[in-house]
Amino acid sequence: MAESLGLDSAGLGNVCDGYPALAGWIGRDPDGETLVFRRFRKLSARNVLHLQTRFIQLEQKIEEFDDEVRGSTDLDARQASRR
Repeated sequence: MAESLGLDSAGLGNVCDGYPALAGWIGRDPDGETLVFRRFRKLSARNVLHLQTRFIQLEQKIEEFDDEVRGSTDLDARQASRR
């Protein structure tokens, strides 16, 4: 079956080699013509929106910590926040 698909001549080895063999074959393509991947536009946009939300939450926590340290009398904490 592999011979009928031309896999041996393409350098993919055995069909059971799967993704590792396919990735190796794509990686050896000198002009990059085989680098065709789905964009996942909706999923990518949703993922970026989710990550932005997490970053906003982290930013708020960091600002709260900064405010807490600014009002603190603990000299070590104030110095640590500047490093």
